Amino acid sequence: MEARKRGDFLIQTLLAAEKEARQIINAAKAGKMDKLKQARNEAEKEMVEYQAKVDLDFQRKVAKCSGDFDANMRLLEQKTQAKISALTAEADLKSHVLANTLVKGVIYVRV
Repeated sequence: MEARKRGDFLIQTLLAAEKEARQIINAAKAGKMDKLKQARNEAEKEMVEYQAKVDLDFQRKVAKCSGDFDANMRLLEQKTQAKISALTAEADLKSHVLANTLVKGVIYVRV
């Protein structure tokens, strides 16, 4: 009988230890799930903040480029007109020299 009581006691001790182990495991799983949920929520928050920052930067760049487009077009037109004027002046100068050279060639014919 003493051995049976001792066996029953050991079985009860093992069952209690198993129950305690299950509780510890369940608590650990619940803690892990809470941490995962918290990490997911923080990641989502960071993602939303980052997306807002990227969108704001994009809008600033679009606004900057849009404003610069008109200025760039005016600058391009000015540079184009300056280049056309310079080429026209150079052509006028060279055409005068060319005309004089042709006239001299026609007037002074070598025989």
